[in-house]
Amino acid sequence: MKSIVVTLAALAAAATLGACSQVPMPESYPLSYQKKMQAAHHWDLLAMHVAQRLSTQLPSDRPVSLYVTPPRPVTTFDYALHDLVVTHLVSLGFGVSAVPMHGALQVDLKTQVVQHTCRDMRPQPGSFVAVGGAAALGGLAARSTHAAMGAGAILLTAGEFLSGGIYETPNTEIIVSTSVMDGPMYRTRLRDIYYVSDENVAQYLPDMPAPVTPDLSRRIEVVGR
Repeated sequence: MKSIVVTLAALAAAATLGACSQVPMPESYPLSYQKKMQAAHHWDLLAMHVAQRLSTQLPSDRPVSLYVTPPRPVTTFDYALHDLVVTHLVSLGFGVSAVPMHGALQVDLKTQVVQHTCRDMRPQPGSFVAVGGAAALGGLAARSTHAAMGAGAILLTAGEFLSGGIYETPNTEIIVSTSVMDGPMYRTRLRDIYYVSDENVAQYLPDMPAPVTPDLSRRIEVVGR
């Protein structure tokens, strides 16, 4: 009798959910990983990665001269990345010009800052324990109360971690696009995407111009008669 009541309750809950949901439910992508930059050393690793990929994608049958355009607008990150990329290109044997030069391919580095809000689709903290761990705890409880308590503590910690209750995803990302131009034509193009700390987002944004204070003074010219 008890099993029948439980079954009927489950069917009623499913029916209620089905009646309330009239549109497709959002589905996240499979689990993946994305690096987070938190130090100037990480900027140097990005610059090295960019230079190494350019060395494999640009022609190797003849010397290639490059000109890396200065960043516009200037940010702390873009200024450092420009110099680091030049350093790594030179170390790989490229001829890098400090000024635009005839015959040199132009390397453009562009950074786009992307800031998100309300994008968390992870399970609520504790849901792993409530759903995934319930059966395991029930089985252990039937054998030993102490075993169930110990397993419960482990599942609680693991569940909070897996469901996002411990590690917080930054709301800020950057997209770094590298283009090698031969006149109006793209010779090659790279892209890199990283998380950055929300507290350090100012390093990736241009300084805001100082507000213009209106001049309230008035000049009166007196003309004698």
